[in-house]
Amino acid sequence: MSDYWLHTLSLRFEPNDRYSLTAGIRNLFDKKPPKITAEDPFVNTISNVPLQSGWDFRGRTFFINAQAKIF
Repeated sequence: MSDYWLHTLSLRFEPNDRYSLTAGIRNLFDKKPPKITAEDPFVNTISNVPLQSGWDFRGRTFFINAQAKIF
């Protein structure tokens, strides 16, 4: 099995000590996971469904997070 690398990019903006905004992209280059086969000794499968593989099957996703300190 070949190496499988994912890259994530995020930026955080904090205008003051009370507020922050974080935005980013997971799987920046939209890398597809390797093919899953029953012959692979390191991957447990049931009907070609990986169990606990840790691979990203959704592809590129975007996120945003806003935080505010109340006290």
